[in-house]
Amino acid sequence: MNTFNENLLSDWGRLQRQSPKGNEIIKVKILENFSLNAQAKPAVSFKINFNWLPLALAGLAVLSFFIIPSLTNTLPATHTSFSGITAQTPAVYKSATSDMAQKAVPESNLQRNLGAGSPDLFSQPPVMDQTTPISDNRELLKIYYSATIQTGNVQNLADRVTATVRGLGGRVDSINNSSESGYLAFVIPADKFETFRSQIKGLVNYRFYSETTQSENMLPEKLNIEDRQTQTSNSINQLASDKNQLIQNHARTVASLNSQLQTANKKLSDLQNQTTTDANLAMQIEAQKQDLANQIKNLQNRLSSENYNYSNQLDSLNSQIQDQQDILAGLDKQTSSLLNNVATVNGTISLEQINSWQIFNAYVPAGYWVTGILLILALVTYFIIKSKSQFLLP
Repeated sequence: MNTFNENLLSDWGRLQRQSPKGNEIIKVKILENFSLNAQAKPAVSFKINFNWLPLALAGLAVLSFFIIPSLTNTLPATHTSFSGITAQTPAVYKSATSDMAQKAVPESNLQRNLGAGSPDLFSQPPVMDQTTPISDNRELLKIYYSATIQTGNVQNLADRVTATVRGLGGRVDSINNSSESGYLAFVIPADKFETFRSQIKGLVNYRFYSETTQSENMLPEKLNIEDRQTQTSNSINQLASDKNQLIQNHARTVASLNSQLQTANKKLSDLQNQTTTDANLAMQIEAQKQDLANQIKNLQNRLSSENYNYSNQLDSLNSQIQDQQDILAGLDKQTSSLLNNVATVNGTISLEQINSWQIFNAYVPAGYWVTGILLILALVTYFIIKSKSQFLLP
């Protein structure tokens, strides 16, 4: 029933539809007015050309690729320098058993810098020692190594570096680590240095590793020791020769005095065995006996003085020889110490913690970011202009 009523009402509504009075006249007037306005005010279009923009952005990208990285170079460099023979000022060395002052092996400039922690350790130019003969081409190179490594886990890397040092027969002198930084000082055999160096480099990417290696020829120190060894050996030989001469002279003097004593004693004995009743002869014999007694006493005094002087001179020579032998032994120890020093490499490694953003920066330097952004803008503008080359403004 409801459906029938709805259909009835719908049919009635359609029958009642009709246009208002004057509809056709109003329509004609509206259309005429619209045509007149369209002819009087035609649409204005402005064409703006952006075709140059992608090319300009691409050009800036190319310039940034070559210019910006050169201004902000973020790749760590590896420095290796070799110092020459440096002139030295001798210090003073004093024997433990005498007061004889001797020149000591001078400490090298590099060693003094290491001890003082000088920041210019690897920036000072080498100074050639003009006293070293050019014909002596020995190279006693002492190597000093310093490296800086960036890592995300300082403690783990410090353990690996320590294991590497000890695994190559080295010695760790000090370790100072925290979660953000670390420092290791060590000594390794010189013949294992290249192996150690390559293993340390292999622990991290080259972007996070930098090193400084410096070598110093210890030949001036070696020549200084050799010169003093020669002088000391010559001094010992001279003292030994003086000692032998003293012994020979003493033996001859003692033999001569003993011979004179023997002769005087024999004469005195002969005179004592003589008997006579002649008073004048008896007085002469007594005078001769007195002379002989005085002569014997004088000879005995000379012999005693000779023995005393000989003993003192012999003790002095023995003492001087012992002092020189002690100095020579000290020089031998210095030679051994110098060679042992040359046979090792002193090194330090500093560890620095880096975060993920710093790692990303290492792989993608800031200059290349600019290049990438400019390239993306160039491509975007190119496709926009290609799809729509002009804009219409009302």
